Amino acid sequence: MDNILEELIYRIRKKSDKNASPTVCIINSQSVKTTSVGGFAIGYDAGKKIKGRKRHIATDTMGNLLAVEVHIASLQDRDKGFDIVSLAKQTYPSIKKTFADGGYSGALIQKLKTNLHCELEIVKKYEGKFRVLPKRWIVERTLAWLNNDRRNSKDYEFTPLSSEVITKISFIKTALDKLFK
Repeated sequence: MDNILEELIYRIRKKSDKNASPTVCIINSQSVKTTSVGGFAIGYDAGKKIKGRKRHIATDTMGNLLAVEVHIASLQDRDKGFDIVSLAKQTYPSIKKTFADGGYSGALIQKLKTNLHCELEIVKKYEGKFRVLPKRWIVERTLAWLNNDRRNSKDYEFTPLSSEVITKISFIKTALDKLFK
């Protein structure tokens, strides 16, 4: 399935006259409730007040899904940020820069630079009235695309691994729509 996803992303990027391999990724997470069959890997995200799991994703600047990791909701973004960028860099070693929200600040900046030779830029919220945040809206849009698939409205899966597979399948459907429109 990963090969299918990679090939679709390659074709989408080529169709848009982009380099085949991305140099920038944008990371974010989404806490989702689990159902009664939610299995064994469930936690509580105190910030969002959600009992369930957290989906961490990395996208390119076009919103293509580069990597996904699902884990218990109680794990902090800054603790799992390195893992998701590392997953994205395994498939796309050309990634040199990462954008993220304030939840990823701290030691992650130096860890990415030292271990993955990747720069991390934190995109901060604006004070005052609402404005779209540069780069961050792209990953938020991808999360919205994934939520359009009813299967992702909640985490119905028994294990985090099967939840990751469902997320990839959802994006493959989205990628096919992008490619053939």
